[in-house]
Amino acid sequence: MVRQRGTDSRGSRALSSAIRLIVDASVATKWLFDEDGSLEADRLRDPSYDLVAPDFLHLEVANVVWQRVRQGRLPIDSGGGMLRLLRTAPVRMHRSQAILDVAWEIATRLGRTVYDSLYLALALTLDGRVVTADRRFYDAVTRSAFAESVLWIGDVPE
Repeated sequence: MVRQRGTDSRGSRALSSAIRLIVDASVATKWLFDEDGSLEADRLRDPSYDLVAPDFLHLEVANVVWQRVRQGRLPIDSGGGMLRLLRTAPVRMHRSQAILDVAWEIATRLGRTVYDSLYLALALTLDGRVVTADRRFYDAVTRSAFAESVLWIGDVPE
């Protein structure tokens, strides 16, 4: 999907067209941790992608960072730095409240959480696709009428 772009949230001139992708927390987390799928996630930071996410993305990722600190897998000092790094990601935030009714319908239809369904609702609203590294979410969506609205992180076009 190619969309026209103007000035982004930081005031810089963006490319005239880009592939619109809705980034979920499973992808954004890979920007912070070196794990399977991190290279693919890093590719998304290219300006040829128009990245959008519900406004709670940072909260979801912050919770993952907190869990890793609590589990002793990450020093507490590193956690704050990771959250600052996350805020530099080229992702436009969209108000979740504006798409909550659509997300509710999706959640009840697919049996998925409202959180997951907000990403899908945003993709439908903005005519984009959710890019995810969450296998259970991906599998559930691909078995539904919304299959064309989700993309596995390893399948993102270059």
